[in-house]
Amino acid sequence: FTIKPLDKKKDVFKFYSSQLRVNKLILQLCIGNHDLFMRRRKVDSIEVQQMKAQAKEEKARKKMERQILAREKQMREDAERAKEEMERRLFQLQDEARLANEALLRSEETADLLAEKAQIAEDEAKLLAHKAAEAEQERQRLEVTAMKTKEEKRLMEQKMREAEQLAVKLVEQSERRCEIIITIATLSVCFN
Repeated sequence: FTIKPLDKKKDVFKFYSSQLRVNKLILQLCIGNHDLFMRRRKVDSIEVQQMKAQAKEEKARKKMERQILAREKQMREDAERAKEEMERRLFQLQDEARLANEALLRSEETADLLAEKAQIAEDEAKLLAHKAAEAEQERQRLEVTAMKTKEEKRLMEQKMREAEQLAVKLVEQSERRCEIIITIATLSVCFN
């Protein structure tokens, strides 16, 4: 079996085979290759050109569909990411709201506690004022009695000074307690 290329510079290809069947198969392959070679050299018929144009249009249409599908897929993924971000933000805001409510409840409890302490301090102040008034009455009664005798007067003056000191101490204690309660209330309001 001999193959002679069109190019004269190329060598002639010779092939020897003892089987007729193999030679016929090689011949059929060469004929088919030659037919395809000649068909490629010919101008396509109108039908083939139309088929190629349709195939090209179909390819362009499929490419466009793939691009649209990819764009929609990207938009869906972006929407899902945005949804997940919004859900995460919602959970975060819910947690912040829950913490704020808890802080509000604690501040309300603190305010109630401070109001109770203020009421107690006010009651103590009233009690101290009542004791101071009693001490003042006692002092006045002692003054009246002191007029009776000098000795009694001297003793009464001593008792009166003690009562005044006691009244001053009680008033100072009351004022200190009021100042402490007011300071605690102010600090609590500042921190909340």
